[in-house]
Amino acid sequence: MVERSETSVEWEEALESGPRVDLERLVDELDARVEASKQIMNHAVWLDLDEFFEITRRIKASLPDEIKRATRVSRDGNRILDDAREEARRMLDEARTESDRLVRTARAEAERLIEAGEIQRLATERATQIVAQAEQRAEQVHQGANAYAREILANLETTVHRVLEAVETGKQQLS
Repeated sequence: MVERSETSVEWEEALESGPRVDLERLVDELDARVEASKQIMNHAVWLDLDEFFEITRRIKASLPDEIKRATRVSRDGNRILDDAREEARRMLDEARTESDRLVRTARAEAERLIEAGEIQRLATERATQIVAQAEQRAEQVHQGANAYAREILANLETTVHRVLEAVETGKQQLS
């Protein structure tokens, strides 16, 4: 079993002081206890596991809530990013499908008008108009999908910046 270090009284006071315990000091104490344990060929033979787990539990309890929140926000940010990407892909697929349908409809209408020999010239003009309208509509749908995707990504960017700020705050508090 590991003997308590010379700073045992200070250690107990620090553990009892609650969440303001200096994490670096806790880790240093844990290192010292492991190094002070009896070892054979670089393997600890005697180490008080109760003390070890108590120290690690206190370290975890001492972690600032901001770090825990930043971890949750980071996971949420990743989920939001994945959802935004999926939504953007879905919208682009819908825009392509709508575009293809409009072009097929326009071509079919153009072919039908061309087949009627007496109105061939009118059919060609009408087909050109229909194709132009279909392409214009497809472009509008495509632009709308892109605008929506940009909006989702801008929102995601804002969320990611908040996560980074929370992480920086947590890091600063640990310094």
